[in-house]
Amino acid sequence: MMTAYYISVALIQLFLFVTLFRLWRKSGSIYAIFPLLVIAGIIYDNLIIGFGSFIGEGELLKMLNVPRFVIHAFLTPLIMIFAFGIARRCGVGFAQSRGWHMTICIFAFLMVLLGIYEELFKMNLVLKVEDGTMRYKNEPSSPPIPAVMTILVAMAMGIFVWIKTKKPWYFLGTLLMFIFAPLAPKFVWAGNLGEIFMNLGSVFAEKTAQDVKNN
Repeated sequence: MMTAYYISVALIQLFLFVTLFRLWRKSGSIYAIFPLLVIAGIIYDNLIIGFGSFIGEGELLKMLNVPRFVIHAFLTPLIMIFAFGIARRCGVGFAQSRGWHMTICIFAFLMVLLGIYEELFKMNLVLKVEDGTMRYKNEPSSPPIPAVMTILVAMAMGIFVWIKTKKPWYFLGTLLMFIFAPLAPKFVWAGNLGEIFMNLGSVFAEKTAQDVKNN
C-alpha cells in the first residue's frame, strides 16, 4: 500500500518538475533553478523509499539512501533564496535591496552548513521497515531547524507576494507544508503531502512572477 503511495508521490512531483521546468524555460530566472533541484531530490527520495522493499536490506539500499540526506542538507535551504527571488520579481519593496538579498543568501548558506552537520557529520543510518516499505533512517534525528526556518522564510515571502499581487497561492502552499510537516512522525503520508503543496505553490509563484513581468 505505502509502496504504491511513495511511487505515486514521485510521479506527482515529476509532473510538478516538468511544469516548473517549462515555466523556467520561459523566464530563464536563476531563482527557479532552486526549487527544480529540490523537486528532483524529492523525486529521488520517494522512489528510493518506494522501491526499497524490492531492493532489500543491505549495503546497496543503505548506499542508495545516503543521497536522500545529502540532498536534504544541501538543497532544502535554497528554497529561501527562491522565495526571496519571487518577492523581488513581484516588486515587493524591501526585496529590491541588495542588503536583504545578501542577508537571505548568507542565512540560507548557514542553514546549509547546519544541515550538513546534523544530517551528514552525525549520520547514523538505521533500517526501518514500515507498512511494506524499507528504508534507512538517520537516527537519532535532530530537530530539523534548517527545514523549519526555510518554511518560515518562504511563508513570510508568500505573505508579501500575496499583499503585492493579490495572489495567495505561494503562501497557501508553504502554509500547508508548515501544517503537515509536524504530522509526519505520526502520519507517514503527511510530510509527502506537504511537499506536494509546497512545490505546487512554487509553480504558482513562478507563474505569478512571470505574469507581473509581462503586465
